[in-house]
Amino acid sequence: RPPVGMVRLSVVSGRGFAVIQKFLHKDVPDVYCKLSLGASDTLRTSTKYNDVSPTWDKDEGSCDFILYDMDQKVYVEVWDEDSTPLNPDDELGGASVTVRDLIRSGGTCELELFELNTSVNRNTKKKKKGTGCYV
Repeated sequence: RPPVGMVRLSVVSGRGFAVIQKFLHKDVPDVYCKLSLGASDTLRTSTKYNDVSPTWDKDEGSCDFILYDMDQKVYVEVWDEDSTPLNPDDELGGASVTVRDLIRSGGTCELELFELNTSVNRNTKKKKKGTGCYV
């Protein structure tokens, strides 16, 4: 099926991230986002170090994607970058919205992040826990 057009998606800001008390120090998150639509390459924003309310310039957090259907979902994952190879990046949450809903909301919306790794029992509805963070 041929594409219906192109869509430019941007990550503008985030809020609600918390400082985590570790064993010997406090860890202020080093936030970055991954943004994807369909089978296109994933955009990875720059990392905003030691920031609980990060913001990105258009050059840092924007990418053009090929759009095949207005009901395609935009997926956002938010991560806390860790600097050592023995300590992998931490998931802060994820969210999704259809392109149709994004356009209906005026081209911009704030998404509440939910836990990415949630165990699911096949006999119950999938329940995701909100993180209290937004992008």
